[in-house]
Amino acid sequence: GMYINLIKRIIISFIGLSFVLLAVYFLLNKLVLNPLGGDPQDVIKFVKLIENGDLTQKNIHHITNPNSLMSSVINMQDNLTKMIQNIKETSEQIYTASNEISQGNLDLSNRTEHAASNLEETAASMEDITTSIKENASNTAKANELAVQIVQQAKISEGEGKNFAIVFGAMGVKHDVADFFKRSF
Repeated sequence: GMYINLIKRIIISFIGLSFVLLAVYFLLNKLVLNPLGGDPQDVIKFVKLIENGDLTQKNIHHITNPNSLMSSVINMQDNLTKMIQNIKETSEQIYTASNEISQGNLDLSNRTEHAASNLEETAASMEDITTSIKENASNTAKANELAVQIVQQAKISEGEGKNFAIVFGAMGVKHDVADFFKRSF
């Protein structure tokens, strides 16, 4: 009988200890594992991957608690991945825009150089035209003086019976122009 009582006590103690261990397991699960979202070593390993810049690894464990640390780390990883992608896309857009601005500046520079060249040519042409006009004005003044002299000579010659029309004809002056000079001077 004594051995049976001892075995009963051991069995009851073992059952009691099992209940205590089971309660500790459930308590540990509720207070530690559930808030972590998985095995602490898995959580640490996953966080270390992110810390080292590896955002490509995904947690292979099923997360049952969306409010757990592991769930938050996974969300952080997803958000970091999206931010990096947005930064990359924005960088590419800035690069494209800066290339377009650079090309626009080059085009503007070329057009400005072309316009300056055209303006220089126009200025040179204007100078040639101005010189030509001055020469024509000088020639016209000389021709005017010559015409006045011819008319004066013709008036003197008229009294002597000489014909000044021959002089105007030699110059290529028409009769009506010659008459104008004769009347005016």
